[in-house]
Amino acid sequence: MKKKKDKSFLFKSLPIVFSLLEKVSPKFSGRLALFLFMRPPRFKRPPRELTNYENAKKTFFQIDEYSVASYEWGEGPAIWIMHGWAGRASQFFAITDTLVKAGYKVIGIDAPGHGDTNGTTSNVLLFEKSLQELFKIHGKAYAFIGHSLGGATGFYAMKNGISFEKYISISAPIIPELILHESFDKIGAQQITIDTMCTMIHKEIGIPFKEITASYWAQFAPNIPYLIIHDKNDKEASIDHAKALNKILPSATLHETKDLGHIRIIRDPKIVEEIVNFIKFEN
Repeated sequence: MKKKKDKSFLFKSLPIVFSLLEKVSPKFSGRLALFLFMRPPRFKRPPRELTNYENAKKTFFQIDEYSVASYEWGEGPAIWIMHGWAGRASQFFAITDTLVKAGYKVIGIDAPGHGDTNGTTSNVLLFEKSLQELFKIHGKAYAFIGHSLGGATGFYAMKNGISFEKYISISAPIIPELILHESFDKIGAQQITIDTMCTMIHKEIGIPFKEITASYWAQFAPNIPYLIIHDKNDKEASIDHAKALNKILPSATLHETKDLGHIRIIRDPKIVEEIVNFIKFEN
């Protein structure tokens, strides 16, 4: 209990910390923002996911210093699943179980810094690098289902040569400026900190932040069927992201839900049914 209180105190103190650093040294406020931006919280797997987790065929593959946990369920045409920030593959238990019953093989991973994969840091580049290694191991998949950051990462993977015949994006963050403000407004970081952090990212990887988001990658997306699912009241990633993605992919099907939030949406029975029907339907 004491640890939870300590973490809560530290989190609540961040607006004060950023306010002071921004006045004294925007460079250090930017470094702190980058430090936080690359460190996903790792949550304990809840009981509802345990059966799915225990039933998986589990292996590991290596990328850089990370031993990436990989999971397989069922047999049939391959469907890839990709979790979001602070998520894990077993969060898809409702979708996975239903797809297996429908005659599909589901393959997923825990990205670096998530689930059973080691590490304390992560980023979208590592998410995508993991998918590239998955492709080397398993070859082409029939469909891709990505939630949150996972939904965005799939577009990067397609831009880099991986192909799918169908694509489902759930609650994915798309708009660069909105991603940053949704991440940092709650901890009190101001625009000067965000700008400094983005400059650091650009300098470190040689790519501007706007070009490591799905609003950029989706412009190169192939002409395949897309299903975009997003909740109108999502507090983690605004519905504006889905609308922006739909503008980039005007032929996509956009389904706006209500009161399912950011996480519960991937286990809602009606959403699960819609996803499976979309995959099964021959366009």
